[in-house]
Amino acid sequence: MQNYNQNPLPEGLKDQMITQLSQMRKQLPTPPPIGPSERKVIQTMSEIRKPFVEKSLNYGEKVSTIIPPFINIGELKMDLTAYSDYAEIVREYDLLGKKLNDLMFAAGADCFYASLAIYNSAKMAVRTGMSEAKPIVADLKVLFEKETPVEEETTSTTIK
Repeated sequence: MQNYNQNPLPEGLKDQMITQLSQMRKQLPTPPPIGPSERKVIQTMSEIRKPFVEKSLNYGEKVSTIIPPFINIGELKMDLTAYSDYAEIVREYDLLGKKLNDLMFAAGADCFYASLAIYNSAKMAVRTGMSEAKPIVADLKVLFEKETPVEEETTSTTIK
């Protein structure tokens, strides 16, 4: 057995983390309901486009005559600050997510290799005439050969 997972969660940490993450999620404002099709057509800022937005704001503040009447420079500043704040949180969230995914992957690999060994051992027991292993192999075979369901795209990515 590989034994990839060397770091089980300390007692109580899972519940503590879930509570804290839930509290943080509830503190954030509700995002607008932007569906997958809208996300394909709406242009948005990224870290690569951020200097463009910052420089546009800077020029708009210096030369106010270039600002179209439908643009509120105060709102642009507020949105840029919000973007920067969310981006900083997302970077930390991504690091946490990667770490959790790596830990889950390691634990999952250990679980699957051990379970596969049990399944193969049960199949060997059937071959040697152990009748008690037949229903075990039949049950595990269905689960082992089962296809992973494909997740359907949700109609909206808004999470409250």
